Amino acid sequence: MIKTFIQQSGKAKDLRETCNLCGKMYSGEYYNRLYGNDEKNVRAKSYENNKSIALFRPEYIEVIESKSGELTWKAVEQLPVHKAEFNFNSSLGLFQSCNRGEFGGILITPKNNIPGNFSNLFEFNNKVYAIDSLNHMGIGHTRIYEFDKELNANTLFETEQREMLALSSLKIEESRILILISGAVLGDKGTFDGSTPCSYLFEISRDGFKKIAVFDFSFHYAYNMLLIDKELIVGMDKVIAFANIETKEIRFITPLTIEAENDIKKVNDR
Repeated sequence: MIKTFIQQSGKAKDLRETCNLCGKMYSGEYYNRLYGNDEKNVRAKSYENNKSIALFRPEYIEVIESKSGELTWKAVEQLPVHKAEFNFNSSLGLFQSCNRGEFGGILITPKNNIPGNFSNLFEFNNKVYAIDSLNHMGIGHTRIYEFDKELNANTLFETEQREMLALSSLKIEESRILILISGAVLGDKGTFDGSTPCSYLFEISRDGFKKIAVFDFSFHYAYNMLLIDKELIVGMDKVIAFANIETKEIRFITPLTIEAENDIKKVNDR
């Protein structure tokens, strides 16, 4: 049970605006008061004089648009887990993926083999699409492939050398596919010193493939996303982000209690 949430689900309009709390830590004192000694979901700790002073507990949010068009949310336990090895049966034949993370991987197609970290394959408009993406300890890349009827692999997008961008969220709809990649663009010296956050939002539709927005922000710890009119809505850790794809303005709402929010600000702003 996620005790810091006011409730486990509800209407988005009832949540209050806040700053970006995604990926932030609680104080050890607050966490222990809330959860006791249960640290099974703690991802990271910081220490001072061998005493834990801050802990990161992910608290993911899924955003949902109801049939009536109302935006709702619910708390979820963890991010979706992708299989390292899987088969994808398509109208073009069988695709087999073996993803070994930082140690590499391969996609076996009916025509040939392609190296990469493939975790997502889908079929749309009589074509097969595959996403090769990795985010591991400063390593990040993304490639998006399109396979035609002759099984030719066309590269629709590939990150550049300084773009440490990995798949953040994927939304498969009947009329389109949305792909969000996030991370950072490295500084002039090719290191994270001087790097800047960055995200790209792509759309695959019957009109083809296009980049529809670029944000100077990283949508990390994203559970899912929606695109309604001109607003990208991303369910993240502790917050829901609303990003306008034209103005690039981003605002956040949260179901956290004020006590939890103040504790996060106290620990992360010092």
